[in-house]
Amino acid sequence: MGVTVLSQGENTLKILIRQLRDFIGDSIEIKGLSVEGGIPDSLCDDLILISSDAVYNAVIGHIEEGTPIIVARRSINYKELSRLFAVPPGSRVLLVNDLEASTMETIELLKNLGFDYLSFIPYWPGRQISEGFDYVVTPGEPQLVPEGIRSFIDIGVRTLDISTIYELLQRFNLLNIKSNMVSVKYIKDIVEITREATYNSLQLEAVLNTIDEGIMVTGNNGYIELLNPVAKRFIGDIDLKSMPLQTIMARLGIRGGLLDGGVYNFNGREVVISSKRLGEMTLYALKDVSEIREMERKLRLKLAEHGNIAKYTVRDIVTESRSMTNTVKLAEKIAKSDSTVLILGESGTGKELVAQAIHNMSERKNMPFVAVNFASIPSNLLESELFGYEEGAFTGAKRGGKIGLFEEAHGGTIFLDEIGDAPLELQARLLRVLQEKQIRRVGGLKVIPIDVRVIAATNRELVKLIEAGKFREDLYYRLNVLLIRIPPLRERVEDIFPLIRHFMIKRGRHLRISREAMKLIEEYPWPGNVRELENVVEYLCTVKEDDLVEIDDLPQYMRPVHTEKTEIDRILSREDIYTDSIRVLNLLREKPMGRRTLFKELSDSGVYISEYRLRHIMKRLRDLGLIEIKRGIEGTEITEKGIKYLTDNSNGMK
Repeated sequence: MGVTVLSQGENTLKILIRQLRDFIGDSIEIKGLSVEGGIPDSLCDDLILISSDAVYNAVIGHIEEGTPIIVARRSINYKELSRLFAVPPGSRVLLVNDLEASTMETIELLKNLGFDYLSFIPYWPGRQISEGFDYVVTPGEPQLVPEGIRSFIDIGVRTLDISTIYELLQRFNLLNIKSNMVSVKYIKDIVEITREATYNSLQLEAVLNTIDEGIMVTGNNGYIELLNPVAKRFIGDIDLKSMPLQTIMARLGIRGGLLDGGVYNFNGREVVISSKRLGEMTLYALKDVSEIREMERKLRLKLAEHGNIAKYTVRDIVTESRSMTNTVKLAEKIAKSDSTVLILGESGTGKELVAQAIHNMSERKNMPFVAVNFASIPSNLLESELFGYEEGAFTGAKRGGKIGLFEEAHGGTIFLDEIGDAPLELQARLLRVLQEKQIRRVGGLKVIPIDVRVIAATNRELVKLIEAGKFREDLYYRLNVLLIRIPPLRERVEDIFPLIRHFMIKRGRHLRISREAMKLIEEYPWPGNVRELENVVEYLCTVKEDDLVEIDDLPQYMRPVHTEKTEIDRILSREDIYTDSIRVLNLLREKPMGRRTLFKELSDSGVYISEYRLRHIMKRLRDLGLIEIKRGIEGTEITEKGIKYLTDNSNGMK
């Protein structure tokens, strides 16, 4: 993942990039451009960070439509602020910066920080100096100081505000990983000011008032020496010198000391503590847990916009059987680990449900959950979907390139469903990704590190595929670290009725099932497992007018008479294409038509079937002898067998 920083000048650019690297490290590739150095005609990245509104207005025409943008909020460099303490009250100060907007903004920030006793004179390149002054101050732009002035105070380039740092971490799914470190690093600079000013100085108090986290500093004697207004709201109104911190905490019901990363109840508010020893002092950063939860909520909403969120938890797994209960307990244990998981189970048993539950019980629960189904993506698109591509990598490649699903899952979980269908040539790349924890986009040279947990699933016998030369043995052992087998529905008959009840509630119906019908339901082998059972319940809730389900109300293929028609029903239901197949046959009974026309007719009637699924349905109907696929303009026709199947099928629907 990458971020491009845009600023007015090269000096500001270097400082902002250095600050980002301090906070983010190697997690994100950081690039930079300045207006002074020239901006290319077209800009695109995973995120563009712009240093100010003035720069935004200058570069917005160069940024590709749809590219995410953050206009930074910036604050005074607290670490360098102590240099202003020596300037006497009432002094006339020439404030030098690069643009009018940034100059006026810097003056406003300094006044808010308690330096309103100084008289500031704004200056930027091109502005005339018509007033006398006592001192010259610049926020990291010494090259802009007017000629002839040799003495000036450089308070350093305005740095990114902590809220901008948090927003950037949130955009890249790093908030949970980095947030405590950000608090301590950011506030450490503020504490350094105390070495240049008295604890009760107006300037220091003004600085502390600007921070939206609680700040508390204790000395070696255990007494609180610094406490900002946010921390006071947590602790209450106390005399700082009256008692040591331990005594104050004991009065709040907190014993045993404050631990880094601990969550404590301060007067009815949950507060998380970050701490760091700084020489003779200990710094405590206090943040309201509700604010962190709000950040997480916003992050989850952002993930939900892209569909990268796990909806299901362990509470959504409906079971009363011993075998499935044991499976759930195993999943709960596996969730505590970060190792690769392999889920085995027949089609329709709920493999993705279990995968999502594992993700939501893990430390990665607030990060993305990205699912990819190898059976539903054409093999020629799989590589670019998984690993992304660079601009110009192939004909039709999106301008600016595209990140892949592995990058989207960074910090979270990627679910590789139907891994047994992965092409052999792709399996080698998957193995390297699992081994090296890095990917390379199609057409790219850059290696991109990734932090993802892999959960793979399949309904196929991978050992048999290995023997047939269709699956790599080394990939199998790399995936088979933590193994879960989900029992088929026929092996957990105790779950059938609870599941039926669950699906009826989901559809707002309450049907009674006769003893004979229930016996047949329990004896049926359920080749489509839980998914097939849900389809049957949906069918009953739709067609039943009264509330009692008898044997004759069940889908015909479930009834005990074995015919060719019921065998076709079993095949279509097992592959979860029964309903859509009936729709296709009904359309073809009206007139022959090609696949594209079929796709349009279905869409116009409010039924969306992907082209890949439609091709699969038509191939299966052809294999069963129900349709004949012809070349050219003749299109596809329903056969006599297909017409007879619809005629015999009382459940057929248009």
